[in-house]
Amino acid sequence: MRRPQIAPPEQIERDFRESDARTPLGTTWTMKRALLEIAVASHAHEGHGAFAGRRYVDTTEDHVARALGLDALLERLQRQRWIDEVRAYVEAAIQGKAPRFAVNEIGSPLFGIGMFRWLDVEPRDVLKGLVLGGLRDNPVWRRKAQEKYRIEIGYGEAHPVDIEKMAAAGLSGDRLAHEGLEGSLEDLRRKGIVLPDDTPLGGDVQSLYIRYQTGPGASDDAAVLAAGLLYGVGTALGCYLADAIDTIEKYTPVHADQDDQLAQMIRERAPDLGVTDDMVTHLTFLASTPPDLLDSLPDSTMRRFLRLDSATDQTILESHFLFLLGRPYDTLEMGRHPLMNNEALYAYVQDTVNQHPLA
Repeated sequence: MRRPQIAPPEQIERDFRESDARTPLGTTWTMKRALLEIAVASHAHEGHGAFAGRRYVDTTEDHVARALGLDALLERLQRQRWIDEVRAYVEAAIQGKAPRFAVNEIGSPLFGIGMFRWLDVEPRDVLKGLVLGGLRDNPVWRRKAQEKYRIEIGYGEAHPVDIEKMAAAGLSGDRLAHEGLEGSLEDLRRKGIVLPDDTPLGGDVQSLYIRYQTGPGASDDAAVLAAGLLYGVGTALGCYLADAIDTIEKYTPVHADQDDQLAQMIRERAPDLGVTDDMVTHLTFLASTPPDLLDSLPDSTMRRFLRLDSATDQTILESHFLFLLGRPYDTLEMGRHPLMNNEALYAYVQDTVNQHPLA
């Protein structure tokens, strides 16, 4: 029987320290720590950084938090508080009381991202972006886009998983994330590996991504940019907030697809926003990765969006909004091989939007 492969605490701590030293981020320290915890778990899965080629495919953020001497429950609760601040902004926007900046009730920027203090947006546009961004990652909408636009696109969802039972069945977090398991989902549920969505997280129960269908994915960068080109800067910001929720929600006290839930709630309570099914499938298509660009089209993680380039004092996220605002931005590499820098990305997204208008 396979046992879970968990990275040693001392290697986790070392990788965290090394990642912290080489990763300046345009956000608060608390948010940076959270994003580094995600990165360290990923490094352990892939054998990168301080793990020196040895893969520990079942390492979770709980293991990372404990290795750093942190209270795992408090870390989860902090992630939920960030999402709840977005919910509060949404509530205020629906009531017509939200400020024209993406900040919480005391004026601090959502997700600790400083540029949100000065980026002037129409709150209703932010709601529109949260709907588009929250739905486009849902497997239902990816299937619809696949059928309508005749593309191939991979998709999946996070589920509560019993990692001990997963390991005993010869599976790993890596296999769940990369194999097409949609047809096996019910069997995984019967075996108690995949648990009900309302199962509390912690200990042996962790939220893990399960790939339903393999295939090219989608670019979060392209989604934010296309949303901005089509519907304005506020919609781009909302689309980014949905992506941030999708990143953060995987380590909260209870599993939930919170970006999707928020999108559905906004649609129900603010139908006059006019977000149609065609708009959702259109953005899903525009953000999809063409097969010939698998190795070059950027798909930034939240950490990559916020990484501060010391030579230009600019983040990728800031660059995207400068482009959408028609303001000067510096050229930045996007971290893929062969490299597509931000300038080339903007040309690609602009061309794609122009060539494929909403029918």
